[in-house]
Amino acid sequence: MGAINLAAYVDNSRFDYIAFRQDVRICIRFLDDVLEVNVFALEDNRIASQDLRRLGLGVMGLADALIKMGLRYDNEAGREAIFEIMGVMREEAIKASEKLGLERGVYPVFERNQDKMEHAPRRNVAVLTVAPTGTTSMIMGVSSGIEPIYSPFIWRKIGSEYRAMVAPLLIELLESYPVDERYANSEGRWDWDKVSEALSGNHGSVVGLDFIPHGIQQVFVCAHDIKPLEHVRMQGTVQQAFDLEGFAANSLSKTINMPNEATVQDVEDAYSEAYRTGCKGITVYRDGSRQFQVLSVSKKKTEVKAETEVAALEPAPATPHGKPLFDRPSRLVGITDMVKLTDPATGQRRSFLVTVNQQGGKAAEVIVTSGRAGDEANADSEALGRVVSIALQYGVPVDAIVKTLRGINGGLYGSYNGRLVGSKADLVAVALETMSIGVGLGQVDPAVLDGVDSSGYDTGLSCPVCESKALVKEEGCMKCQACGYSKCG
Repeated sequence: MGAINLAAYVDNSRFDYIAFRQDVRICIRFLDDVLEVNVFALEDNRIASQDLRRLGLGVMGLADALIKMGLRYDNEAGREAIFEIMGVMREEAIKASEKLGLERGVYPVFERNQDKMEHAPRRNVAVLTVAPTGTTSMIMGVSSGIEPIYSPFIWRKIGSEYRAMVAPLLIELLESYPVDERYANSEGRWDWDKVSEALSGNHGSVVGLDFIPHGIQQVFVCAHDIKPLEHVRMQGTVQQAFDLEGFAANSLSKTINMPNEATVQDVEDAYSEAYRTGCKGITVYRDGSRQFQVLSVSKKKTEVKAETEVAALEPAPATPHGKPLFDRPSRLVGITDMVKLTDPATGQRRSFLVTVNQQGGKAAEVIVTSGRAGDEANADSEALGRVVSIALQYGVPVDAIVKTLRGINGGLYGSYNGRLVGSKADLVAVALETMSIGVGLGQVDPAVLDGVDSSGYDTGLSCPVCESKALVKEEGCMKCQACGYSKCG
């Protein structure tokens, strides 16, 4: 698979079809070359690949291209422009594959079944698709696949951390206008921290902000400015352009973004519209429906915490003469969980034992053991447990400890009690947090009794990273609903 950046072909609001046609032909040849040099782990995979020679040339930056052309993503004029661009892409991709068929030979399945084939001889059974292009589009600084720009300002989840990002196109456009004094820095240029704060407070939208020029507001519509049915219609437009002739396209990847208050009827309407507009399948996502989501327009204190950030602690109840609220008896009762975290650098799995003991119905002690780790790692684990334990014994609220530790990223990651964790400190936070809501300490999680693992999911397919049985197929790619692993990157 590969993707062409559509935004790169827009100059002075005009799309350069000449350069685009030439590049599509080059891309098809390049992707077919990749099939020639690819090394397959299994012979069956090699045979299947060579028999069909399936390619998947797609796009990214579609939303950026529309904005640069002065067109909206959610109206007929924008869809007409995209239908024309995708039609050109289909024509040139088919021609390139047909030319390669003359030069190098057609794909074997066609050769064996020529009398049944409904398209002209060519090198590849299919040449077009739309993949999510999450990482590559982020590197290029443009919108993903055929998605609208999610938001001009987002918190993007990378690993177990959230990072603030402003859309490069918005920066480019705003810098072409005079700076609003209310949003200027000491040098008289745009203060992007102030701009980001305003966008975040407006649910990640430029619409309605008085310091954003009217021209930008008219075209810079983002995922949550666009009605769900308009999302579906754009996907249908691209699918129809791909399928118009030549049987050249695979299916498409597209997310139909819905607000948090979306109803069952809204989902039904989206599926019905998808059927009417020729979509082969859609993905519907309601904002905020998962504890952790890759993109977010708001910063939640319990999720978006930098490694060096310290949460404000609630004042602990006073203790007489600095003494602990209670002394540790010789025996405490608690629960111990074994958790496995992955080191992304080596791929190795490390085991941790996390114990939370109770006294008087409250958490009183935490012990962390780092499996077979070295002396230094075990020392760090013991120190972490002791510090948290003494804090509990001196009356520091559990919520304050959870807020302080939750979200710290230490380079390890995995799933624990249905939460994505990124460090030993994160493990302790989740252990205390889940204890306080009745999962773990002193109780048996009903999910465990039902045979569901600690991730809270049971799809029957184990994730290669966190080993939770939470692997599902979404948008043509295997993804883990527990730790966020994606086979497509």
